[in-house]
Amino acid sequence: MEIDNLVLVMPNGIVFKKSEPRTRTSRAHPRDAERSLSEVTVRTYGDTAVLTGVLTSKSASENTKDSTTVVFVKNAGKWKVASAQWTTKTD
Repeated sequence: MEIDNLVLVMPNGIVFKKSEPRTRTSRAHPRDAERSLSEVTVRTYGDTAVLTGVLTSKSASENTKDSTTVVFVKNAGKWKVASAQWTTKTD
């Protein structure tokens, strides 16, 4: 699902570069969280696709709305996430 050299840019500005499987380094998200993606646009450029949209997360402990950009690359015939960025959306 993710490319080996994945890069994530978090809403607080921290840049995460994947060096090992993320299950060892990622913090767990609330299990009761509901997530939805809206205002989605996907543009393809050969073996690359760029998704933009708004990610809304709701749970007992958080309620966030983030603008997001996700870059996908086709690798060995499968689409994988290469990079993603979230920016906290203010109304």
